[in-house]
Amino acid sequence: LKFCVMLRALRHSPQTLSPTQISAYDKDGFLLGLRAMSADQARQMRAEFEAAEALEGKSGNLFLNHGHTRWPWMYDIVANPVILDAVSDLIGANIMVRGVSVFAKEPGSSSFVGWHQDVNYWGLEPDDGIVTAWVALTDVEVCHGPMEFLRGSHLEQVKAQRDTYDPSNLLSRGQEIVWDQPVSSSQIEMATMSAGMFSLHHVRLAHQSGANSGSDRRIGIAIRYMPTCTRSRSLEDTAMVVRGSDTCGNFILETPPTDADDVAQHHRGRAAKTASMMRDADHQRAGQKDSVAFGLNVPRHLRARL
Repeated sequence: LKFCVMLRALRHSPQTLSPTQISAYDKDGFLLGLRAMSADQARQMRAEFEAAEALEGKSGNLFLNHGHTRWPWMYDIVANPVILDAVSDLIGANIMVRGVSVFAKEPGSSSFVGWHQDVNYWGLEPDDGIVTAWVALTDVEVCHGPMEFLRGSHLEQVKAQRDTYDPSNLLSRGQEIVWDQPVSSSQIEMATMSAGMFSLHHVRLAHQSGANSGSDRRIGIAIRYMPTCTRSRSLEDTAMVVRGSDTCGNFILETPPTDADDVAQHHRGRAAKTASMMRDADHQRAGQKDSVAFGLNVPRHLRARL
């Protein structure tokens, strides 16, 4: 497998993951059943998440993306040594965070995430070492709309995607894979997990998640890790070293947040990611989508204020 050859060149002797787990990641494109923090610690992080929402008066989906550059509590998740140990076993000792995405789905809302492959719109290369850690701040059972992974799809040709601009689709322009044939349910793995656990998945892996029909919120933090020698198509792209060192100099380096509220760094990083992902989008339709989506997924603790 071509991508396995590239990853083996980066990997050192595994410290956390077993050879069986590493082989499963290479074959399936994902790993489940990993714990980043205790349930009590996850509840504390959820409290921080919801305190930030209360202060801003809107869903974290709308402003917490790339928040590891501004809020220390989110940086603590990104730099969690347990997560970094597992990621290091997959992509090597020198690790950057390219960005962080927030996915909060309210109970009873229509919000979902369509089938997609992240590689289609991130503008990064080579893509073999790029891995997402999806950290659950709440329990994620079947009723909450967990991620669903299409096993082995990272080994196939990247699929074409269409932009639907569906307001219920949490992706930036409502991306959906254009399938040549129906997806076999036997190849789909649901990523259910309890609060404080995380999964890992390859940037080329096809995945989706359904609506939340449960009684509680479903909150996940998606952290995009990559080897430091990854390159971006944009000269303005930013990244943060979280382990090892940057030996290639391909990104504008971000720094961990301090007690000072570094709004400028946060806005700069978000703008760079948005420009990369939306470079060929219909910005008028994207704006219309966002204006409608604002009212579809409002957290309960904010509804009285809107």
